[in-house]
Amino acid sequence: MLGGPPRPLWAACCRISLCIRFRHPGITSGSWTLLFRFLEIINEQAYFLDVPAHNEIDVSRTLTTILVLPPHEVIRREIDEHPGLSDELRDAVLGDHFAPSYYANSVVAHEPQGKVYPLELYLDGVPTTKQDGLLAFHLVNIISGRRHRCAVVRKSRWCQCGCRGWCSLVTLWTCGQWSLSLLARGALATHRHSGEPWRPSDSDRASPREDASSVVACLLHLKADGHEIALSIGFPACADKGNPCFACQYIHESWKICMGVSATSFPFAEMDQ
Repeated sequence: MLGGPPRPLWAACCRISLCIRFRHPGITSGSWTLLFRFLEIINEQAYFLDVPAHNEIDVSRTLTTILVLPPHEVIRREIDEHPGLSDELRDAVLGDHFAPSYYANSVVAHEPQGKVYPLELYLDGVPTTKQDGLLAFHLVNIISGRRHRCAVVRKSRWCQCGCRGWCSLVTLWTCGQWSLSLLARGALATHRHSGEPWRPSDSDRASPREDASSVVACLLHLKADGHEIALSIGFPACADKGNPCFACQYIHESWKICMGVSATSFPFAEMDQ
């Protein structure tokens, strides 16, 4: 039941338990306690996101619920646990340790100096079998270097209605945009990413603490390999005949032309957007 008790979580717990019992018959009760405590923590912090998906049992497109850690929550939780990060941020900004893109960012320009945390979003595909794999979304706090795994999606469960998985990816990107925009404004969430009211599983989000800190951050880097840039982000692939580069106005007929390419010059104009 979507929005109800976290049945997928306990189903996963049962599968893990059977796997551990099968491979390790002598597992102790303390390990079981740690396992269930870990799942309880994930249940408390996770955001239940309904994503269009493919299920070989169903004929039509279906919905599945995945567990997501919203970026604005993991960053605020990290800063609350490590108050010294604010001093490190201030020293890095005053020491001019960042690239010009940080100081030119619109979020940084409208906030007091030394208040905006720079973030990096990293996408990485992880093959699990010959026919399947995972796509992981990582958020990195550049000040601390800590990486937060916000979402993991199984590629074989992506929607297969002819959209090449974009029905599933758009939902993830929409949720990420909602969360990152809250960080850019330093605001607290008042509803779900889709504009719907909070669900019973969002009881802690519906009534935030009175001492909840206001954290402002901007997305400075978006990192991925060439395959994920085309497949998961939607930029042109390198085999595209019209525009194979997502960053410049390079054409496919100029594949072997190297004239004018050096460390200080580049013959192709950059993309405006």
